[in-house]
Amino acid sequence: MSLRCRVAQHVAETQHRITLLFRNSLFFSIPDMALILLNIDIVKIALAHSDGFIAPRVDLASEILVVELNADGTEVHREALSMQAFPHPLALVNRLKADGVDTLICGAISGFLERVFVFNGIRVISWVTASVEEAIQLIVKGELSDGYLAKEMIPSLQRPLPRGWRHRRRHRFGQRRRK
Repeated sequence: MSLRCRVAQHVAETQHRITLLFRNSLFFSIPDMALILLNIDIVKIALAHSDGFIAPRVDLASEILVVELNADGTEVHREALSMQAFPHPLALVNRLKADGVDTLICGAISGFLERVFVFNGIRVISWVTASVEEAIQLIVKGELSDGYLAKEMIPSLQRPLPRGWRHRRRHRFGQRRRK
């Protein structure tokens, strides 16, 4: 789902909450309305990275980069969180939930940890191999999905296979072809 679709969905949910607020109560406070309306166009994503690239596993990341984006895709704020500050992965989940992160972009992730993130309302895009900047650009465009593989990360994807390898047959257990 693209960023614009997510923002439109969030706006629709906010409008629904406002109508419920007007219907169900005669008195409402201004701060409550402000809290409802404030986060319409801000999306927070977290990227587990090491040395400028998405880390191969969440546990192996050196930092978690939290990026706030507007509805038009411009970056509002960027914050780096050191993984050494989180002794247990559940502490990371609690911190990202407290910060209001919507999406986590990572390489591999254990099934248990992914379920914990999803249970806490954080969408997980896993098996991503790309640079941090490329991942941010792709999520703004709405093109980043599970299993995204950047071609510059694997040199063998940049050139075709040699001619003999395309047509070579594999034989089991060293058996020869029958004529």
